[in-house]
Amino acid sequence: PDIKLKDLATLQIVSAKTGYPLDGLIGAYKLESNYGLNLHRKGSKYQGPFQFSKEAADQFGLKDRNDLKSSAYAYVAHVKYNKERYKSNIDGEASMKGDYQLMNNVDPLTFDYMLHQQGGKGMARLQLAGNPDKVGNAKWYYDQIRSTLLKNLTPKQQKHFKRNDVSEQQALQYYIDSQTKNLGF
Repeated sequence: PDIKLKDLATLQIVSAKTGYPLDGLIGAYKLESNYGLNLHRKGSKYQGPFQFSKEAADQFGLKDRNDLKSSAYAYVAHVKYNKERYKSNIDGEASMKGDYQLMNNVDPLTFDYMLHQQGGKGMARLQLAGNPDKVGNAKWYYDQIRSTLLKNLTPKQQKHFKRNDVSEQQALQYYIDSQTKNLGF
């Protein structure tokens, strides 16, 4: 489906007032709720146009998680907050100074979406896990990603992953690639 004109106008207002790129808001809105068609998924604690948990909604002053305008403002605030958390987690690793190689290869709007999805600390873990020198320190995170991937793959893809003993680095790259493709930037 295409975005409704009134929704586009709402996101244009939020973009203009916050300075956040309109493409980023539209991409996240599409990915999170299919332009508002899936505001609440059965069995999920997340809901609304940008799929906030109640806890995150409370943290960012979001009273109605299903309201597009206030959810879009909360999304921008959430991304900004998680960027700071990401930077503090990365900068806290003395041996990682200046090494942002994995995340520098991700489109900025995709990176923002992944900050929304993973949180600042989760993105820092992805960064550390993507650094070959840090694989031992982040192996548990790779294992978590690999486990999640296996649950969400088709049976044919699962066989491929298991048969070829996909490495942690390959699993991480597959995960990032799948997130990037979904955004359609």
